[in-house]
Amino acid sequence: MLTLYHAAWALAAIAIYALGRAGMQRNWRAARDIALSIGVAALIFAPWGVFAVPQFLSRAAAEATTNIGQQFPLSYFVRQGVFDLTMAQQAGVAGPLVIGLIVAAGAVAASIRRRPLGLLALPLMMIAFTLLGVAFAARQWAFNARMLICATPALAMLLGWSLDQLLTAGTQDAGRKTQDARRRTQDAMRNIPIALLISALIIVYWPTSTSFVYAKTLEVFDPYNPHTYRAHIAPLARPGDLVFFNVLSPAGFYALDQQAGDPDWSYALTWDPVIEPRERWEARIARAAQQHDRLWIVLYRGLAGKNGDLRGWMDSNFYPAHAQWGEEEVFYGLYGVARDELLPSDAAGARWGTVVLEAARLPQSIPPGAVLPVALTWRAEAPIAKNYKVFVHAIRPDGSVIAQHDAQPLNDLRPMTTWPPGEAVRDNHGLALPADYRGPLRIVIGLYDPDTGERLRTTDGADAVTIATVVVE
Repeated sequence: MLTLYHAAWALAAIAIYALGRAGMQRNWRAARDIALSIGVAALIFAPWGVFAVPQFLSRAAAEATTNIGQQFPLSYFVRQGVFDLTMAQQAGVAGPLVIGLIVAAGAVAASIRRRPLGLLALPLMMIAFTLLGVAFAARQWAFNARMLICATPALAMLLGWSLDQLLTAGTQDAGRKTQDARRRTQDAMRNIPIALLISALIIVYWPTSTSFVYAKTLEVFDPYNPHTYRAHIAPLARPGDLVFFNVLSPAGFYALDQQAGDPDWSYALTWDPVIEPRERWEARIARAAQQHDRLWIVLYRGLAGKNGDLRGWMDSNFYPAHAQWGEEEVFYGLYGVARDELLPSDAAGARWGTVVLEAARLPQSIPPGAVLPVALTWRAEAPIAKNYKVFVHAIRPDGSVIAQHDAQPLNDLRPMTTWPPGEAVRDNHGLALPADYRGPLRIVIGLYDPDTGERLRTTDGADAVTIATVVVE
């Protein structure tokens, strides 16, 4: 999406060049037609701008306090843009230098032959406008090499024109060609610098074209593994699960790797380039929850942007049983769906200092292999100075833990230091049970210090509270 937004700079350069050329030739009819077509294009895109411009402005405002890019001058991003546009990450300074030499040599050859250099204005304007536009945007929000892609045709035009001037500089007109050996020797000598420049271009860019671009570092800044999505999901998933992706490209990689027995996938689009209305993805997930007991979400860029709405809704309406962060700030979460009525526990009222368990609800029985839903409600009687974690354990009759979920309240979204005294804080947990266990399970909860692992004790001196016994049957 950002790549397409930055096409505006190249289009602006084309429009200005066309208007300027028509004006210099005093071709007012052409200038009128060009101006009219530009106006029509602007009107066509105006409705899109109503949505896009406020989104850009809000992002820039939201990033203003944390965007490290604003600590760098505009020239820093222009230099970075030159390197990215010329694919010079592996070539270093030699990359732009070789391209610059070819263009300069082509301009000199054209000047000697008295060919007009005005054509160079178009590609140079397209490149300059794009570099400046992307650099300005980078200081406001983000920088990515792919944003420069609309200037690439201009660079290709510039190189093509320059090489054409060099290759034809030593060639005589057809009617004046001679087979004289001296003339052929002179032409061959003129072509030596051209061959050297082209060879230098190939040598300099060989590492880039054979290895660097395939690592996708231009896009994600780290070595990219397209198999990472299935690798995170498959070991813990079951055939009846359903995976929701917030971007379709990771879903595509997952689909390519999908094997028999892997869960199917769907989507809830909350990240660029498509952001769905909230009511749309809510309805889609709610329908899926009627058919699937276990749901996954895969959030590219974690809690950023509209992802937070999706993650918060899932943590509030379902029961998180697993959470993991992967490459590129991807969040993988497994959630259980409550099928039966959740019954209140007699453990309500348990107290850990100023932290009170107001309510605990869970089912009386659960099928094997399901996610056991546990709904807790907390209340703080005074401000809390430390973010304690909640643990929820399912314990067999022999005392061993068969399933557990540890997190700060609401799956880390409501840390205790943020609780206003007196507010009822909802805190859902899910316990992913193995498929081969049947029998009673004692469900215990408690709090602990994540820095030391030490459990907090209740006012009764216990380090855990049993809230219920659930039968797996």
